Amino acid sequence: DRVERRLLEAGVRRSDARSKLARLLGDRLPSPERAVRLGGRSTVGEVVLAYLREQGEAIRWGDPAVRQDAADAVHKMRVATRRMRSALQAYGKVVDRAATRELTDELKWLAGVLGDARDLEVLHARFTHAVDGLPDELVVGPVAARLTRFFAGRESNARTALVAALDSDRYLALLAAIDGLLANPPLTRRADGRARRELPALVGRAHRRVAGHVQAADRLGAGDERDVQWHEARKASKRLRYAAEAASPVLGKPAKRLVKLVKHVQELLGDHQDAVVARPVLREIGIQAHLDGENGFTYGLLHQMQTEAGRLHEGDITATWRDLRRRVRDLAA
Repeated sequence: DRVERRLLEAGVRRSDARSKLARLLGDRLPSPERAVRLGGRSTVGEVVLAYLREQGEAIRWGDPAVRQDAADAVHKMRVATRRMRSALQAYGKVVDRAATRELTDELKWLAGVLGDARDLEVLHARFTHAVDGLPDELVVGPVAARLTRFFAGRESNARTALVAALDSDRYLALLAAIDGLLANPPLTRRADGRARRELPALVGRAHRRVAGHVQAADRLGAGDERDVQWHEARKASKRLRYAAEAASPVLGKPAKRLVKLVKHVQELLGDHQDAVVARPVLREIGIQAHLDGENGFTYGLLHQMQTEAGRLHEGDITATWRDLRRRVRDLAA
């Protein structure tokens, strides 16, 4: 972009001639998409398709960045994949859910492959940060070196598997399916409805999914079943957040405020889930350290820290929940 600005300042102008590639392929090239300006008169179908198109572009732009191992590329591509999948699920009454089910399954597969690499990055960083925050006398043995050895091979294998997935026919078929969806979207009758009128109810439907899991978690005592409900609430909150994001160009500030609050809830739920996932990994590392003749004290301490962190996040989630319900009601006001 900086080079382009310098060239334009120097007097260079874009040529009106078509590119050699365009002349060669002719009418086999798809027509460029016209950007739809969203507003009060937009249909709900236009709003949803604009969001899906944005995520499709993000997935394509993420591909080379992931291959080049650019910073945060895996995370960004994974988020775009999840956004598209969540939007198709949340707006299944606008873009026919039956027609997109296979695509959402494939998006789940891609998000899973990206997630294998990303989750290892997150855990490694989480443990390293926790160890760095401990007083020296509580770090017993070569803890940092063991963490590096534990994660290095796993991260390398996950990256190899990810690049292989991006080279696969399955991934190319997924990209083709996204193109097909955007070129010929299976819209329902509801897609013709006025977005300002239809979107609040559709976002509210996504909110009720979150509410069900939060209420179920509140009724359970500490344990695996409660952790499962918090994890389901986290997944449902992502669907709610992305549904509200898609609605923001039309619903404006109420939707943006909802997105901000849901993002906070999602982060709390994410931290809780990271703590749940971290505990068995720390147990595995600690056992191996013991078998190798090292002291496992620090790994046990880290395990307890993750347990306490999970409890703290549960309290914050419950406290924030009332504000979230109010924000959803504001959409229809």
